Amino acid sequence: MLGEGRVATTAGEFLRGRHLGLVAGVAVGTWDQAAMASLPVPFNVLRWLGLSGKTLIIGEAHAYDAYGHALTVRLLEWLGHLGVPVVLLSATLAGSLARRLVDAYLRGAGHPGAGEAAPAYPGWLFADAASGTVTASPVIESRRQRSLVIVLHEVRHTHNPDRRDGRAQRLAEEIAPLYEAGQDPGAVLVVCNTVPDAQQTYLALIERRGSRRPRLLLLHARMPVWQRDATTRLLLGLLGPTASRPDEPLIVVATQVAEQSLDVDFDLVISDLAPLAQLLQRAGRGHRHQLGERCARPSWADAPRLVVCSPSGSLPPSAWGGEGLRRDAAAPHARTARRPGRATPGRAWRGGRGDRNDLCRPQRPGRPGAGR
Repeated sequence: MLGEGRVATTAGEFLRGRHLGLVAGVAVGTWDQAAMASLPVPFNVLRWLGLSGKTLIIGEAHAYDAYGHALTVRLLEWLGHLGVPVVLLSATLAGSLARRLVDAYLRGAGHPGAGEAAPAYPGWLFADAASGTVTASPVIESRRQRSLVIVLHEVRHTHNPDRRDGRAQRLAEEIAPLYEAGQDPGAVLVVCNTVPDAQQTYLALIERRGSRRPRLLLLHARMPVWQRDATTRLLLGLLGPTASRPDEPLIVVATQVAEQSLDVDFDLVISDLAPLAQLLQRAGRGHRHQLGERCARPSWADAPRLVVCSPSGSLPPSAWGGEGLRRDAAAPHARTARRPGRATPGRAWRGGRGDRNDLCRPQRPGRPGAGR
């Protein structure tokens, strides 16, 4: 609006408001910004306005829990009904989950479903909302195929290093070469399922002694953004596609943030028990690059290997949420968005007990994590 040489900015301020991000011609956000459209939350009509008329691309479609997957199913039903093109990207999505997502989209579009169609890996699967036909590609040949050795250890989920059947004891055995001066240096990734577990594991490894001391890094999502970015850049410099590799042993303790969008190469990956799709993602951080003449693998990690620590006893262990997680997994659809007009809002996630806030703060020189 123009008047007396002045410009009114009311329209611009409105379009930059809180709930109008998806209304932009091109919008980039997290998965939940789209999934919330299928919940009975305020302003979800604006989210549907933003999603309609676009092509929605969802990356890492395997990475959601049971509740998140159920939300995605409902979202795809609505998008199929609206005829919105959707692209789902994943390297490890299980065939049954892929069929369920495609079925949801086709049901929304008014078709019976995908039948027995399953995506090829590597490959693609196309579902036509207009005709209901599903087309799957043949397997696309890859020059990066390799064999993976998976070692499964059943352990007590404890950080007590003196317990012989404990997780800490098994972890100590697997990373022993990094603490011995006579062994080749290398890089090991330890992936934990919760932030408190990662913090306790990191502290335990700091206290461990040997004839040499490896460099230790901690990476999780509760760090300040600048610190997490700095650690990520450091890892890319040490273990990225063109890095010359560190000449000292390195151990990185991380949570699920290490699974995706981090192009680094470790010699050995150790993980807590997780869904198969996530285990494969974690295994993908090991022997990821062709080292060529840059350097050689350590003798104790000459082949890709994934070590999985599976907690004994009832699952999940109390450190992961115990009874609360068992209850959530037993009835994930009780809190999911249902079909139009019958949605039920979900519960907010609460952080676990035992979170070490001091391990989320910037590290000063001389404190654990500042150097070695």
